[in-house]
Amino acid sequence: MLLYRNEFLFTGDVLTSMRRFGDKLEVMDPAHCWWSWTEQTKSLERLLGHEFQWTLPSHGRWYHSPAADMRRALTIAIARAKAEVV
Repeated sequence: MLLYRNEFLFTGDVLTSMRRFGDKLEVMDPAHCWWSWTEQTKSLERLLGHEFQWTLPSHGRWYHSPAADMRRALTIAIARAKAEVV
């Protein structure tokens, strides 16, 4: 992923929006994780230390919200990803 100017997060194939669960922000299906789902969720948790207002995924819709709302959406997405059995 690439965070540009603390506003735009280019997420590649890691995050998307409104695909599987209809949420604002979602972690891509674990079937697309080629290495370690556990490490991927740990990496996503590190994003909580940054502020940004846009997620720009390779697949799915762009998502924009104020930084505080984005943090809440990311927290929910990470919790859901950690609960998934791989």
